[in-house]
Amino acid sequence: MAKRNSYATHRHLGMSIFCVLMTLIILAACVLGGLQLWGTGKTKPSEWFKSDPAAETPADPTAPEDPAEPESSGVLDENGSELPAGEVVELPTAMLFTAPLGASSPTDEGEGVTVTATMKPDNVIDKSVVFSVAFKNADSEWASGKDPNEYVSLETVDETSVKVKCETPFAEQILLSASTVTPNEEGSPITKTCTVDYLQRVTNVSAKIGEIDVVLGGNTNVTVLAGRSSKGAGGVISETHDVSDVYTIAETYTQNITFTGGNLAAGEDEDYISFGRAGGGGALTIFSYDDIENAAGQSIYFDRRLFSDYNFKQVTTAMGDYRQEILFADLTSEQINTEYFTPRKGKKLWDIKITFKGTNHEDHIMEFTSALRWEKIDVTVPSTELELNKQEIVF
Repeated sequence: MAKRNSYATHRHLGMSIFCVLMTLIILAACVLGGLQLWGTGKTKPSEWFKSDPAAETPADPTAPEDPAEPESSGVLDENGSELPAGEVVELPTAMLFTAPLGASSPTDEGEGVTVTATMKPDNVIDKSVVFSVAFKNADSEWASGKDPNEYVSLETVDETSVKVKCETPFAEQILLSASTVTPNEEGSPITKTCTVDYLQRVTNVSAKIGEIDVVLGGNTNVTVLAGRSSKGAGGVISETHDVSDVYTIAETYTQNITFTGGNLAAGEDEDYISFGRAGGGGALTIFSYDDIENAAGQSIYFDRRLFSDYNFKQVTTAMGDYRQEILFADLTSEQINTEYFTPRKGKKLWDIKITFKGTNHEDHIMEFTSALRWEKIDVTVPSTELELNKQEIVF
């Protein structure tokens, strides 16, 4: 009887353990299933804590960086190619000094160019080189009594290299010589010579829009008279310039004036009137107006003619499909002031760029710029007629 009770007890215990295990298995299955359905982005639980392979890949410290824009040296070699600034180059047979792109002063030559003269053969014990400058014709009317080192300076870099810089324009060709310290078999130094010239360049550039002076290298601020029948400042776009009279190589230039900024892609730059502003429902509102190519001889008037002559309008797009245009020419002066000008006061209408390009040396380009800014608006409506009392006038 005792054995039977023991057996029953063990059997009951075994059933209890079995039931507990089955319950745990069912619960685990439910939990895993739920996690699979509502887990992190419906990702398998086994993959939740796996790190992103891309994030695990460390940056390669040896990977080359994006190449930087090369600095302009303003110096051309015998082939008309610009010598790189900040690099050491083998002494060319000719150097032509200009000014860096966009410079307004002929002395803004930057860091100059560094040249080297390599001594051959390689087994020469002393490879030192002595550099010097001299006028090709020191007795010429222009060069007589002048020191060439005041026009082309040499700064020693090492025993075989110097930095060459144009200090000021010159009108007599200069010879840059590199002579070896170790003589040749005849006992004379080996000399290599490079001709150095200065290119005629544009000077004293100025521009106008009617009577408005364009501030080159700065901001040209304008006031727009938005009242109907108002006549604002402005007029024909013009430019004047001189060319330098100190040079060794003459040059002629082609010229162009452009006004850009009215048609920026979706108004990307906050500094422009045309900058886009996002609204609700994916809407984007921008200002659009015409740019001006070949602007010399064309006219701009800073009154209501501005809006009609250059197609000023507000363009609203929604989800890339819906398009609405509001023409400035149809708006009142108060609408233009409060709804459009006030939030954008002082922003740029256009970038003015005057470009000069050499006809004999096409790589030589000079650029002069100004930011044309809409600084003020005048909404006054002028009186167009005088009304008199219809009374008899008795003398």
